[in-house]
Amino acid sequence: MDEPNNYRLVVTRVLAVLSCLLWSVSTKKDKNPTALVTIGILAQPASDVMRLQYYHPKENWTFVPGSYVDWIGSTGAMPVLIPFDLKQKDLDRILENIDGILLPGGGADLIRLDDLSKPTPYQISMDYIIKWAMKRNDAGKYFPLFATCLGFEGVIISATNSTKTLECDLDDEVTAHSVQLLPEFDKSPFWKEVGFDLAKRVFARDSIYYTHSCGIRTTSWKNNPILMKEYNLLGTSVAKNGIEFVANIEHKKYPIVSNQWHPEKNPYERGHLYHFLDRSSDATTLMTKIAAKFVNPIREKGSPKDVREIDALVKSYFVSNLMAEYLPLSFYERVYTFQRYNYYE
Repeated sequence: MDEPNNYRLVVTRVLAVLSCLLWSVSTKKDKNPTALVTIGILAQPASDVMRLQYYHPKENWTFVPGSYVDWIGSTGAMPVLIPFDLKQKDLDRILENIDGILLPGGGADLIRLDDLSKPTPYQISMDYIIKWAMKRNDAGKYFPLFATCLGFEGVIISATNSTKTLECDLDDEVTAHSVQLLPEFDKSPFWKEVGFDLAKRVFARDSIYYTHSCGIRTTSWKNNPILMKEYNLLGTSVAKNGIEFVANIEHKKYPIVSNQWHPEKNPYERGHLYHFLDRSSDATTLMTKIAAKFVNPIREKGSPKDVREIDALVKSYFVSNLMAEYLPLSFYERVYTFQRYNYYE
């Protein structure tokens, strides 16, 4: 056989091998393309201001902002809204039959006002879920957790097992500013999938929404051996009062990503309170890609089920079974609510 024919034969064989490899990769990622990914979103206690807008304001309620429901729903996953005060056996059953968990932002107390050394029942529930997710991954079952703002604060209390870790003098309510990225950001598996270039463009602008008084200073983080051991510090920001605080973290071992800011706001909260938010293509694309990169690996690494096979208790908390309420709030376009299951003293 002459040399040109030899060359063509080699190229043909190489292309055939590459084609097979690409096919196998795509097949692996789409191993169950009709499966429905289910993401739990933890409902939190409603504030007094919110309760006054209900038909029975003296009763206790829990809620989930509709923007988080939309954010998760944009990925094709089904949000499963979980009241934080379920009985443990019911909470366990839900966790065992969903594919990941979102700990959202909000205004719930994490530390008891009558004893600042003790966590509230809501923080206790978050701590239980965080540790459950870690055990699930230790058992070889992929179960990602994403936490934002209030969820971020719960993560650092859980990691250190101390309410004193939280610092509540940041005064950074209803504002947008940038994230200053640290060298570890370029090593992040999660943000690599989201897209470094896009993230860096948006983080460099005053495009990131914050509303918090609690968090943790960068100096406090770096002086905490537990946090430094368990998490990579990826980014910081500066509050309106000039305090530098931790903005982005990622667990070194588990698929846990957390930030002090709100990715759901830019694309899914459009009320007058948010008139200043960056709704550019870059900003809204980044925020929706964050949700996608949280959910999509489950289709490859997890075990999502056909909707007909999903546990009945999980289905009962599908967002499609709950009616959204359009309360006259400036904070959220709409909320999903539950009457409290249990009452805590």
